Amino acid sequence: MKKNFSSILFWGSLWGLLEATLGYLLHLIDFIPGLSSITMTSIGFYCIYRAFKNTDDINCAFLVSSIASSIKFVNFLLPLSSPFKVINPAIAILLEGAFAYLAIKSFSDNKLNIKEIISFNFLWRFTFVFIQIIEMQFSPMKPIIFRGSSKALGFLLYQPLVSSFVILFLVFLINNSEKRFKKLSFKPSISFSLFFMALFAQFML
Repeated sequence: MKKNFSSILFWGSLWGLLEATLGYLLHLIDFIPGLSSITMTSIGFYCIYRAFKNTDDINCAFLVSSIASSIKFVNFLLPLSSPFKVINPAIAILLEGAFAYLAIKSFSDNKLNIKEIISFNFLWRFTFVFIQIIEMQFSPMKPIIFRGSSKALGFLLYQPLVSSFVILFLVFLINNSEKRFKKLSFKPSISFSLFFMALFAQFML
């Protein structure tokens, strides 16, 4: 695991950086409902799967998502109306990592497992909603399923289905370029620089 840390840090930092920049921009624009969630979930799975391909270690799913999640906590240095505005996105990223681990573990011989990718998308979302319902006891923030039927159905039905097809396409591309990129490595200096860049972007945005 030690020799793979630079690669894991790179993909976790890239995920965190894109969450802080592209994710922020998509939330701000919001011209297509659910676009941000679909895009960032797909990017998260892509980063985890690329790290797995680089390291041949399925446990990297937890580390990549932990790094991306930790970047969110920079926002605790800023004034917040509720700590759950930081906690919930971080939880969502960790859940994606946990269920991505289960999905990737089911793959064999680089074959796409449609059922597991769809399960990944539904399970992390339903688990996240369950956690939000528990949080209602401590937070004034409404769970997404209580923000209107269109938002609830979008988050729990439409978005996971669309995201699953995007992920299937990304996994197909990665598997078919495996010989070229499997041994791709990153110098620690590059990985750490990307990590601090992600921290800076999260703080500024």
